Amino acid sequence: MSPPLAARVPVARQAVHRQAAYDRGAINAAVPAAELDAECDKLVDALLRRPPYALAFSKRTFNRIYAERFNLLFDIGYAYEMMNKEQHDRYGRWPRDKTL
Repeated sequence: MSPPLAARVPVARQAVHRQAAYDRGAINAAVPAAELDAECDKLVDALLRRPPYALAFSKRTFNRIYAERFNLLFDIGYAYEMMNKEQHDRYGRWPRDKTL
């Protein structure tokens, strides 16, 4: 799923249908509740057949990329909140007769 499409979900509070999420690559499987354990077992079996070092390296790589992306978004969000606070301090409660 592209970042702009992913941002629409929390920002616009727009729900995504399960088929649309699958088509966009946000999820890799959607199964009924009765089949969930079997699907998880298949995934665990596939992971256990991989060499442990390769799996550990893949997890570390993914976690590093995920942490970098999270920190970038968190920093941007924090900067926006600080800018918003400064504007509130400067202009009060945003009266309609004042502009930035």
